[in-house]
Amino acid sequence: MFTCQIRYVARNDIYLSGIRAGLESIVSANPGWHCQLSPLSPLAQEEEHLIIIDATGCENLTTLSPESMSVLNSKHTLVMVRAIQRWLIKKLIQQYSCSILCVDEINFQMRDIIQQTMENKRYLSPLIIRQHHAASLAKPVVFTPAESTVLEYLRKGCSGSEISKLLFRSEKTISSHKRNIMGKLGVRDDFELNSKINTSVAVS
Repeated sequence: MFTCQIRYVARNDIYLSGIRAGLESIVSANPGWHCQLSPLSPLAQEEEHLIIIDATGCENLTTLSPESMSVLNSKHTLVMVRAIQRWLIKKLIQQYSCSILCVDEINFQMRDIIQQTMENKRYLSPLIIRQHHAASLAKPVVFTPAESTVLEYLRKGCSGSEISKLLFRSEKTISSHKRNIMGKLGVRDDFELNSKINTSVAVS
């Protein structure tokens, strides 16, 4: 028997009902599963497998509770948004590691969301991915010649120390170029960097 612990911060009971229906579907299809859905609380004793934050009514991040803000850098946190909240979506993608679900999408698989977050992978729903991709194409990222060279080696799968030896530069210098590249691409870790540079990102 596996119990999936899910905490939530709800603003709209309709969206929470949709999440609950998705969980019930998972449980009915998997007899060994059980889902415990309860409000987010600092007093909770069990570790959460998934935290759901309803941000559909937020104009900006400052309207989220301090408790909600404290978990935005976890891939175990799923933030629900509306498609029209483009500014908020952009901030969440660029500044935080949380997963993002657009509630305007009719079809989404709750099982996929739970599975990816439990594997510590970031979940971005299809509409969020399309918006982010379109924004990336609209504004090409500009790299310095040195950053472009380092980026090409990163695309080939080279490590920082390998690039250092190939370019006859210190590892500290290569690390600095890599940090600049990550900042310009709006990514926070190596996993996100590899995902970004291995897709068709417009750069110049």
